[in-house]
Amino acid sequence: MSSRNYTSVIPTPVANLGMQIDCASLIGLSWLPKSHIIKIAKTGVARDVFIAIMAYLKTGEPLPPVPIQLVGSEFQLKVWKALKNIPMGTVVSYGDLAKQLNTSSRAVGQACRTNPVVLFIPCHRVVSVNGIGGYMGKQKKIKIKKWILHNEGYKCP
Repeated sequence: MSSRNYTSVIPTPVANLGMQIDCASLIGLSWLPKSHIIKIAKTGVARDVFIAIMAYLKTGEPLPPVPIQLVGSEFQLKVWKALKNIPMGTVVSYGDLAKQLNTSSRAVGQACRTNPVVLFIPCHRVVSVNGIGGYMGKQKKIKIKKWILHNEGYKCP
């Protein structure tokens, strides 16, 4: 996502979070470098989403429902729906989720990698059978995944 398209750029303890709103729906959340310029939305859905994310980051409490517009393949939408059913403070392995969805671990990982609204669709709650696994296709973002899981009450190994 181009920086000029972010409605807000939210500071978090681990990285900045770029938010995109289209009309009255959240369409994207992306982790950005801490050096990215902060931009706070002051009205409408963007403000509501900002307030929800800030409360979540501060308390670790569940995010409230917000209007989200998801665009993806039928398979991606199926995986993202399943991710929303993983309770806070818990994790599931890529393999277990793949069995549940009658697909492969790799396919689940690819759908997680393309998740357009991190936090609201909790791909961070999917881990490798041998450890924490990756996050958004990048090993360097593992610290973000660990921080989010810890914030939700999960004790990372």
